[in-house]
Amino acid sequence: MEEFECPTCDAVFDSRRGLGVHHSSVHDERLPNRECDECGSQFYSEYEKKYCSSECREQAVTFAGSENPNYDVGKGTTECVRCATEFEFYPSAKPGLYCPTCVETEDWRNPSSIEGEDHPMWSGGKLELDCAVCGDTVQRYPSHGTGDVTLCGN
Repeated sequence: MEEFECPTCDAVFDSRRGLGVHHSSVHDERLPNRECDECGSQFYSEYEKKYCSSECREQAVTFAGSENPNYDVGKGTTECVRCATEFEFYPSAKPGLYCPTCVETEDWRNPSSIEGEDHPMWSGGKLELDCAVCGDTVQRYPSHGTGDVTLCGN
């Protein structure tokens, strides 16, 4: 049977648990339960930790460039939807829509004109049709003049 010896007072226990209870109640200190992945020192932590201190973590883990967990092949290049200028952006952050100049001047806040031919649903405007009753020329939107008979309203 394995015996566990207290590192402070040399008392001997039958289990690691017994040693832990003794050490925390008698010596008012918990025994180390982890080993630092960076420096190898023993330390106590209630939850799973790889490093004994923030200094060891900073030495072991770098968040620069491709080592960053959010790194996704660096910057991408795209064209500004407002002024068509080419610019770089980080794809992991958000899709690049506006160049830094348009963002700085807040030009992106003013939507471009969407009237007439600039409207994405533009289909050519009104059609000129002949009235089936009087023969006069009338103007109708394509959605109102596609039937077999077009009437002017006279």
